[in-house]
Amino acid sequence: MIDRKCIEGKEYCHLSEKSTPCTRDQMYWHVAKIPLQRLLGIVIKYNLARFPDVLNKRTLANLVVDHTVENIADELMGENQ
Repeated sequence: MIDRKCIEGKEYCHLSEKSTPCTRDQMYWHVAKIPLQRLLGIVIKYNLARFPDVLNKRTLANLVVDHTVENIADELMGENQ
């Protein structure tokens, strides 16, 4: 298992402050619970897609999950804090 960190933000998710060993599938189901508008906000905040407003919820969730690997998440969250 890979250490992953939720990039939703500590005000919404307790998993964003610590890394958790989990599979991609487990993290996907964690991220899939996030409301669409908040997912869109995360993608925009971290500039993960050029045109995020045309993506559906499943694609946005997959995009966020791809960036939850611990070192990638740390780099993203460090740049925007």
